[in-house]
Amino acid sequence: MITERTTLSLTLLLLGAGLFLHTYTLGFADLGGAFSPVFFPRIVLAGWVLLATLSLIADVLATRSTNDTQWGVVAIMMLAIAGYIALLQPLGFFASSVLFCAVSLTATGQRSIRDIALFSLLVPGALVALFNHVLTMPLPVSPLLWWV
Repeated sequence: MITERTTLSLTLLLLGAGLFLHTYTLGFADLGGAFSPVFFPRIVLAGWVLLATLSLIADVLATRSTNDTQWGVVAIMMLAIAGYIALLQPLGFFASSVLFCAVSLTATGQRSIRDIALFSLLVPGALVALFNHVLTMPLPVSPLLWWV
């Protein structure tokens, strides 16, 4: 039986695999080894594909007797992912990540405004601090929020 979890796992697997394969079509991908700018994204995407594959296998093997499907949540999450990708360039990583976190937490049932606000601000903020200031691997920046 195909459930919403199976559909979401399959979607994430196909999206991750597509992005991983796309890294081989980039013009600067042939620099070789760890010196290529796509070295780190390939590692992250390989982990994404592995986790999505494991999730899909677990979803297929799991026996569920409930008919409480939540296709609306799946649709909202798919639209949120598409919106995140579309807004990443014009809004930058921080602002689009804050919006994505708020939408996905609300869609999946989180109702505490304090928890949504804290998670939505602190996790993207910590990632910006880690990548931009510790690893010196800049994330996409917004023209409006260039200082973040």
